[in-house]
Formats: sequence, structure tokens, C-alpha cells
Amino acid sequence: MSTAQLGLPAWSTRSADETAVQKLVHALGCPQAIAQILVSRAISDTAAAQTFFTPTLDDLLDPMLMLGMETAVARIQRAVRSSEPILIYGDYDVDGTTATVLLKTAIERIAPKETPATVTYHVPHRIREGYGMQNGVLGQAAASGVRLVISVDTGIRAFAAAEEAKALGMDLIVTDHHLPDGAIGIPDAVAVLNPAQQNCPYPFKHLCGAAVAFKLAHALLLAATETEEQRTKLKRGLIPSFLKLVAIATIADSVPSKAKTGSSRLLASKNFVTLYSLASAHSCKWRRSPSIAPHRHRSRLSTRPTHQRSRTHGHRRRCRRALPHQRCSPRHPSCREAQPPQRRAPRYRSKGSRSHRNSTRRPA
Repeated sequence: MSTAQLGLPAWSTRSADETAVQKLVHALGCPQAIAQILVSRAISDTAAAQTFFTPTLDDLLDPMLMLGMETAVARIQRAVRSSEPILIYGDYDVDGTTATVLLKTAIERIAPKETPATVTYHVPHRIREGYGMQNGVLGQAAASGVRLVISVDTGIRAFAAAEEAKALGMDLIVTDHHLPDGAIGIPDAVAVLNPAQQNCPYPFKHLCGAAVAFKLAHALLLAATETEEQRTKLKRGLIPSFLKLVAIATIADSVPSKAKTGSSRLLASKNFVTLYSLASAHSCKWRRSPSIAPHRHRSRLSTRPTHQRSRTHGHRRRCRRALPHQRCSPRHPSCREAQPPQRRAPRYRSKGSRSHRNSTRRPA
């Protein structure tokens, strides 16, 4: 039965240039339907299509392309050099918490070992505080000596909080991905990092909050490197670790699908393969671990129904992998000949227990 007979709407596909579709089919060796989807998403070049399927770290854009990045990096570097206390104001969702971890780790990494950075964070409570920056938290931070506040995944419309921070003598750096207010604009801050703001030359506008915080962290780490060896070590070590968190935040924050043709796809697709491999390896290690009673979880993982499983099936496997000096319980039939019968020690029974009353009860 067709969709028209069922009363369901028919699929509507975008029109694509047939010449560009055939060009991608011959260049990539992919099915025509895949090539048509790529062309409909404005990916008609062969190099762009290969980048779409196999993104690499070399495809990461320069974080300095984002408006306000240079000012934000200079202010954070000055705070780290002068050992100013820094507060990272996060959010309670996955995007906000991962962004907080990213930026805090990056600032601590660029600080010298002799004078480590003093970085604190605040993640608001979903029920008691709600979303956004609160003036009370800023007042407590100012009383404790904080002079620089960095918001992650929030703050693009925190006009009152920006004025409060300025009145308390604190500088504010806003990193956010939400749309700014069309009428008022952006808050009064030292720097505002948001690809969705006006006059921002960063080409990809749809980033999650952790991705914007990662851009700031990437710029800070690049500015702290001096040699090519340090840049290579950064590219192979810390950046891939950060991108795993950005991948989780990108998917959890429901970044629009049309955004997953640029930086968001690179930040998500490449690292989810690594995360899946790590999860699979951890699962296999758990199953092979002899310290977690193998006879218990092996019977659960068996494909046979419960009534057909042998009670000693998992125990025999455990016995074969046991060391020579280890003995199994004589209660199992497969081990009764392996060791002499052992007499069980008498169990202590308190006078108030039910078993003691039953054993001392006189027959009727």
C-alpha cells in the first residue's frame, strides 16, 4: 500500500544539479542517492565531500577568526600572569558543564608551575537558581577577590548581570552560542564570543556552548606554545581529549542538523568513533576481569533460556582459570572429587532468633 493510500504525506526531496551529482559519483564511488544528498547540502566539490566523510584535525578553523577572541585571550593571559582569581560561570546542562571543564583545564594548563592559576567555577542549580547569571553569585565572587568572570553557555542576554559585574569592579567575558537580542544587542563586557552575533567573521554560526568555549581554550593553548614541537604535542594530545567532550556536548545540546556540515560535524563525528571504541574496550575488559565473579555475569550473558542453563556451567569456567592453589566450593558437583569433604562450622544462633526458638521447641 502506498503512502498516498495511507493518507501520509509523500517525501519531498530537494532538487540537485545532475551534473554535480554524477561528478561526485565518479569521484567518490558513492551511490547516486548519497551524492544527491551532498549536492542538496551545497557540497558539490570533491575535496569538500571528502572532508565531509573523513574530517581531520587539520580542518579545524583558526579560533582567532571569531570576533572578540584576541581581546579575550589577552585579558585571560593578564589575569594568569598577575594571579588574579578567575570565576567560570557555567550552566547546569551537558553543554554548560563540559564547557566549564574545558575552559578551566585550559586556563590551568597555560599557567606556570611556580604560580598556578586560581580558577573557580559555579554551576547554577536548575531549580533554585535557574538559567542565567545571578547578581548574588557575582556579589559573592567579588567579595572573595574575583576580578574576572567568564561565562560559558550563557550570558548573551545577561544585561543586568553585566552591569552588576561592572559595578563590582569585575571584568566579564561572555562565551555563548544562543542568539543575541535583536533590539538591544550584546551586553557590555570586555569581550563577547558568539559566532551568531553581528559582524562576526567566523563562517560556521551553529556551534554549541562547549564548542565556543573550546575555541577560546584552543586560542589560549596556541598562544602559550612557542615551538613547533609544542604545537605538535598540543595537536596530538590535549586537543583530541577536549574534542571528545565537545562531541558529547554537540549531540546532547541538539545542534541543528544543517550545522553538521562544518565545524560541528568535525567536532562530533570524528570523536564519537573514539568514544565508542573506548566504551567497547572498557566493556570487554569488564567481561574478562577475573575479579568480578565470572560465573555470575557469564550466565546472564548466555544466549540460552534460563531453564536450559547449567548451574555449574559458569563455575566450571571459573575453575579452569583458577590458580592451582585455589579450590572451589565442594558443594558444586564438578569439584567434589577435587578435594575432600569439609565439615561446616556450626552457626551461632542468638537466643532471640527464630531458628533458635525452632531448634529448642519441644515436640507436641
